[in-house]
Amino acid sequence: MPRRTSVTTPLAHLVGPGKIKVINAHLAYSTGEDAPVRLDPRALRLVLCYGNIGVTDDAIALLWQHDVQVAWLSPNGSRCRGRMVASDSTRAALRSRQHTLFSRPEERFRLARDIVASKIESQIVATQHYRRQGVREGKVSLERLSNYRRNVDSIASIDALRGLEGAASAEWFRLLSVLIRPPWVFEKRARRPPPDPVNALLSLGYTWLLTRVIARCEAEGLEVYLGALHEYRAGRPSLACDLMEPFRVPAVDRWLIGVTNRNRIQIEEVSKNEEGFRLMPSAFGRMLQSWEENWLSQELATALDDQINKLVSDVAPAALDPNEPPAPDDL
Repeated sequence: MPRRTSVTTPLAHLVGPGKIKVINAHLAYSTGEDAPVRLDPRALRLVLCYGNIGVTDDAIALLWQHDVQVAWLSPNGSRCRGRMVASDSTRAALRSRQHTLFSRPEERFRLARDIVASKIESQIVATQHYRRQGVREGKVSLERLSNYRRNVDSIASIDALRGLEGAASAEWFRLLSVLIRPPWVFEKRARRPPPDPVNALLSLGYTWLLTRVIARCEAEGLEVYLGALHEYRAGRPSLACDLMEPFRVPAVDRWLIGVTNRNRIQIEEVSKNEEGFRLMPSAFGRMLQSWEENWLSQELATALDDQINKLVSDVAPAALDPNEPPAPDDL
């Protein structure tokens, strides 16, 4: 199959080393080994760069002109090193209203409760799916998860809510350990560094998911560092961490079960180094493609858009105080 030299896509994954530049007034990516790949900036919304990838001044100007975000990840995709986002003062009003809404404990708790309920519901849906496939252990998990979901509505504090979310996740991961087939082994969720190949793939998938949610939040104009379920912590995109919770199972966990159990990846392709386990470069592109196919087939982009649009509609009217006097006109 001939190599494509021109791509029209909203999302581009670029594996370095290489450079994003402008050639004949068009955006292009070059590794120095093959002909540059042209990218249509009119369609592009997010560029994910893995490893050392530079951007020329002309390319930065063109990316800003078309409001394209760029994120730099580690070569194995497990960590986001930084992002480039164009400044837009027109979104300040939305962020201000978000701060007002999230400063109200009752509203923040309501949003956090909705997130936890949606996350547990995603775990229930997945458990029901595997029960229909004959997984006997799913019966107990389904009963426990259903009970956790019923208890969400009666929780009275955010600490208790976090405890319930943790218990539900522990139950789901217990079932995940059964669903994963040998030679793959999963005992518990652990990270920094991931102690086994399954945890390494989970961390990789969650990084892809988090980066996608961050970009979507910032494109909408939301303050990505201010969340409801996740407390503010310097450098942590708490809102994106909140919004990704209901997507962990469909976007990452079920993808992982599929690629391992269907032998789309071999355990030898996840190697160990001083930073724990990581996906080998030879398998990286194949797993990234399968993750993107899962994202599209499950229509998760639409579901994420619906969730963010609902949050925006909650922020705008709920943050307005009818008793607050109008701001004076500028002199």
